[in-house]
Amino acid sequence: MVGSVGSDLHMEYLAIGDAVNLAARLQSAAQPGKALISESTAQLVQAAFNLTPLGEISVKGKSAPVAVFEVGESKPAAHIRRGLKSCARRW
Repeated sequence: MVGSVGSDLHMEYLAIGDAVNLAARLQSAAQPGKALISESTAQLVQAAFNLTPLGEISVKGKSAPVAVFEVGESKPAAHIRRGLKSCARRW
């Protein structure tokens, strides 16, 4: 969920909720320079990125372990598989 939080004197626009909390926990669990994502996110981006399954980890705030994936390089021509054409101009 995203929205404005605060009062008339101090207002911030924040993202809150389970997905944001999980992302913060995975960020903390990742090695420096690496990104970890959950299984639901992996399903959304698997056509565009090489993913390495790392098994399950315990995450604060979750009753069950969470399956995690390390995000690798983008796949060649991923934009074509998603149905998008290159934005490069041809002269």
